[in-house]
Amino acid sequence: MSRIATPPQRQVSSFIALLRQCLSDLEIEQVLAHALLSLDTNGRASLLESLEPGTAQTLGGLLAGQAGMASLTGPSSARMSDNRILQEWEQAWASWHECIDEADLEDGRYVERDHHWNPPWFDSHSLSADLDRIADRMAPLLERVLEGDLDPGFSMLETVAESLEELGDGLPEWFGTIDGEGLVCGSVTTCILRWERLADRRAGNDGEGVPIFATMDRIRRAEAEAGKWALEGGALLEFVLDLPHEEQRQLLEGLWAHADAHHWLPAFQHPHSHWYAVNQALAKRHRPELVLSLCHHCLSADWRLSIPLLDDILQRHAWEEGPAVIQVALQGLLRYRREERQFDPVGELLVDMPSMDRYHRQGEVLLAFLQRWERLAAGAQHAELAAALGLQAHLFQAWTDWTSVVQRLRELESSGHAELAQRFFLLWRQRVTRHSQGSGDLAKSWIPLLADAAWQGIEPAFFRQRLRAWLNGASTNKQAFQAARSALECLTLDLDDGRRLDAAAPRMRSLLAAQRVSEPDLDRSRRDWLGRMGAARLFPTVMAVWARFAALLVPDPASASKSRYDVHADWLAVLHALDRPSYQRLYQLWRRQHRRRRNLWAAIRARGLEG
Repeated sequence: MSRIATPPQRQVSSFIALLRQCLSDLEIEQVLAHALLSLDTNGRASLLESLEPGTAQTLGGLLAGQAGMASLTGPSSARMSDNRILQEWEQAWASWHECIDEADLEDGRYVERDHHWNPPWFDSHSLSADLDRIADRMAPLLERVLEGDLDPGFSMLETVAESLEELGDGLPEWFGTIDGEGLVCGSVTTCILRWERLADRRAGNDGEGVPIFATMDRIRRAEAEAGKWALEGGALLEFVLDLPHEEQRQLLEGLWAHADAHHWLPAFQHPHSHWYAVNQALAKRHRPELVLSLCHHCLSADWRLSIPLLDDILQRHAWEEGPAVIQVALQGLLRYRREERQFDPVGELLVDMPSMDRYHRQGEVLLAFLQRWERLAAGAQHAELAAALGLQAHLFQAWTDWTSVVQRLRELESSGHAELAQRFFLLWRQRVTRHSQGSGDLAKSWIPLLADAAWQGIEPAFFRQRLRAWLNGASTNKQAFQAARSALECLTLDLDDGRRLDAAAPRMRSLLAAQRVSEPDLDRSRRDWLGRMGAARLFPTVMAVWARFAALLVPDPASASKSRYDVHADWLAVLHALDRPSYQRLYQLWRRQHRRRRNLWAAIRARGLEG
């Protein structure tokens, strides 16, 4: 059976031009598909012989997949041709460079301005997201480009680094320096790592490729020299842990052999570096004994690394090694300098330390540290220190829970540490007073009386007697009232059941609450103990104190900001409810002094007040 004659290339080119001139793209696609599917065996063979090998291989796979099928269901053995791969590759890089060029434009899409009077700022997040989407297009092409040597001499590391280092060069000097932190996201990082490793595996004179450490060392050097980009840590770690185990071991050996190299210092001395995470993960997997060495290297930079070190000390019963680790960890935890005084765990509350507020989200780690320190103290026969550390851990978790703290203190007292229990009670009492009251003279507060009642088991009637005496003292004169005012605000809100205060002075609750920072757990526990003491019986006495000095509560309208008088009118309404004669006098005074403040009188009328 004779083969169909292949038309000359000139005729093919001419006919393609004629098709483009006379038919739409859709029509050409339909004609092409119908023509190819209509070919018999000879026609297909003749057609494939006339094409370039790569094109013929791809088209042959497509046609073979459709043989004997009545409808298109997708190719079963289709493979993109080299030319198609190269086209996709070049289009992806064109998009990449378009983004980089756009970043150089002062009015480009990556330059943002919140308001016309604010200076512009560079939106690196949007740029990195766009670059990452382009990297997603490149990812499935990498192996084919390398396999077919479709882009000879190309290095993704060099290309990405060069383009990012030039980023923003076209912007005016007054714009400032572009912050490249986070610019290289996961997909870009993965593409760089995969390309460089695939290329190195194909290189080398002995056919075995370039060693893994040489690849990563080249990448790390480029990153260390970069000013506007860095690899994304998560993608880096995932890539490394997906390497063959032998390459992982080789990389770990290379890291430790070059531990003193300047560009590898982050892998050993910077615990928040992505290269440290790589080093640590490889050590855990292949050389566990190196993990402790890493922790020692970086303990001063991250106190949390003390935990595996303390675990090792506890396992070996090497009690004498513990204090040095604890000392360095505390310096990092509390941000002390070495020459500053050190934290005293038997004389201070850890939860009171200025740096503690930021650790509540890391509570489990801090508790783990305290628990190991406690075990270390117990192993070294330091009973008081161990007891204090156990209490420190409890207070860190539950200092707002009065019942729990009192119970723990009593257990400590009954175990032979009465002096320690009393010392910590006083420290805790001071803390709950300060956090409950918020401001004012802590020595003039009723809260220590309630704490004493809880700790000493005082009878409710005796507590109420002491609280009444405190209220009498607070109402002695104006100075005493002002000194006790913050504590009185706390007591008033604590005794209010949602109805009492509204009945006495409807706007007073919101005014008092607005001046306080609420700590719900602490408030709930304190109110529970007031309930146990029957303190609500003294609510009328509390309101009598407020009534006596209510005129002092109303702010002067002359101090109002931007003619806003809501607070002034609200306190005037409180005075109206608590002390009508004082209200009348103040109202008439305001009529004379502030008659021109229209907003003030509008606010007063809105509250239904009149002379």
